[in-house]
Amino acid sequence: MPRPSFRKRRQQLGISGLLVFLIATLGAAGATGATAAAGTAGAGARPAAMQSQERPQQQPLPTATAWVPDGAWTAIHAPGKNPLWTGGPGHNAPVCGEAGTTVGQKGTTPALCGVHGVPDGQGDWLLWAVGENGMLARYSGGSWQKVDDLAPARTSPRTYHLHDVQVLSPTEVWAVGWVEGDSSCISEDGVCGAVLRYDGQRWQAQERSRMGISGCMARLNAIDMATDAQGTFGWVVGDRQCGNGGALYLKYDGSAWKWVRVPQASRDLHDVRIVNRGDVWAMGEFGIESHFFEPIASPAWSVLGKSGADDLFAVDLVDATYGWDGGVNGRLNRYIGACHDDDPGTQCWFDNQASPVQDQQGNKLTQEVYAIDLLSRSQGWLVGERDGRRSFIAHFFQQKRWKTLAVADDPGASLYGLFAPTLDWAVAVGDEGSIVAYRAAPSPTATASVPPTATASATVGATRTAASATPTATLTPPPSATAEGGATLSPSPTATTPATVPPPPTATGAPSPETTAAPGRLWLPLLFRTRPRSR
Repeated sequence: MPRPSFRKRRQQLGISGLLVFLIATLGAAGATGATAAAGTAGAGARPAAMQSQERPQQQPLPTATAWVPDGAWTAIHAPGKNPLWTGGPGHNAPVCGEAGTTVGQKGTTPALCGVHGVPDGQGDWLLWAVGENGMLARYSGGSWQKVDDLAPARTSPRTYHLHDVQVLSPTEVWAVGWVEGDSSCISEDGVCGAVLRYDGQRWQAQERSRMGISGCMARLNAIDMATDAQGTFGWVVGDRQCGNGGALYLKYDGSAWKWVRVPQASRDLHDVRIVNRGDVWAMGEFGIESHFFEPIASPAWSVLGKSGADDLFAVDLVDATYGWDGGVNGRLNRYIGACHDDDPGTQCWFDNQASPVQDQQGNKLTQEVYAIDLLSRSQGWLVGERDGRRSFIAHFFQQKRWKTLAVADDPGASLYGLFAPTLDWAVAVGDEGSIVAYRAAPSPTATASVPPTATASATVGATRTAASATPTATLTPPPSATAEGGATLSPSPTATTPATVPPPPTATGAPSPETTAAPGRLWLPLLFRTRPRSR
């Protein structure tokens, strides 16, 4: 016999009976909950099938507790301190893409635009930095070394200007930007976008025809790649494609880059960030915040700006529902996905603040933001346009606020690329080949004889976990190589004795309360990336 409804029972029992019924019902519910809890405790975690039916839980926003880094930023290489480059032709085009339109070229030495790296398997890091006029630098064995493989004298008549880089391993490095002097490029200004790959021995320009592009190809500004259980994948974004409309999107399927047509994206794109294979953001001109979200019925790139009309140069997210982007005049916008419900596909960019960055005295700053690298929902770094004679570096301080830090031996450089893989160590690059680095204060319990480790910090969604395989390839001077079209890309012998710097301290870093994935959310394993970026 079916149990009567609560409404019918209330009519049958009257007030006194109702009270008795409520007490009994609540007691039964408590007993049921206790029984379920006991069963869960005895059986361990619930089955995956049960977990997958739960709706994803949004993680808490940063608390009011401020994050104040205990370390210091220091210039490693700059015009006035152990320069890797001296002199040079300079560069009269916008520095590092659109990012330099308001500040212009500083000095005669071109700028470094992007930096990224991976653990080297020996307790340190392997990094590459790329820039204008074929500038390359590699960090290995605790020091930076200039690499002349793409120097204009070696690639003539072509000159490569590289704005971003992604390091997957010692034998797989990708860089993007543009090339001038390529006779096969048909464009109004004589330049075309360029994708180059380093295989451990040589840099090789990728053929545009294999990407589905013939003739003209727009300039490329940013790259991001990741690896999950299905393999390696990635995205590259750039300016509006020549004569075809729409910003240039390239997708990497694990073996080749292919042009993805998005004709409705009518603005240049400056940065791209992968959350996972089905969740990617790209930011750019006139406030465009383009989102690729696969769980929807017809996965595609949206192109609507969510935060106003200011140009955006940088974006980073620590998980599917939290991130920041930034651009001109100190513009910074905070992303809180699932703000109206618990669907990660909900797009909610907030704040629209023109200047949330402050100096140590609390004065608001309006320098352009060129790169953002978040470590958690309450920790991260950004860099940008120099403030007079001071380099511009700020840390995520508290909820909606960022605060600047001074740089020892400050080169007074605009900084365009940033790589911050752990709480203990970060690197930024910029004007005149400047390289600055952050190191946390040593732990009181640290032992000097123990070598530092380079384990990537665990972050929400595992988007920053580095490749787990130990690299085996050596970095000996490679033989000469030939690029697309016959341009010789032969590496030079070591032209500079690098200044030795101590290896970074322990790169594990204390985890913050915000670095734990929310219960009930399923994340793709083994994702890793970087940082930075070059805008």
